[in-house]
Amino acid sequence: MSLTDTPTERLVCPAFHVPGARDLGAGRSGQQDLPAGLVVGEEIARREAHLARLAEAKAILEARAASGRAIRGA
Repeated sequence: MSLTDTPTERLVCPAFHVPGARDLGAGRSGQQDLPAGLVVGEEIARREAHLARLAEAKAILEARAASGRAIRGA
């Protein structure tokens, strides 16, 4: 079965799973209950901060790799 044959609501990435969250799936109204205690604005800010930290880490690793290549190439 290819991805195009799979219903959208079955495509779930465990890396982005929020405990207690429900899959909203394509074509649904999105009117389902949110997990208890979830504050959407705070969750968005938390995820954006996490993405920023990942970008910083990536830049550091890329700089180290470039430095290592420069040393080996010299």
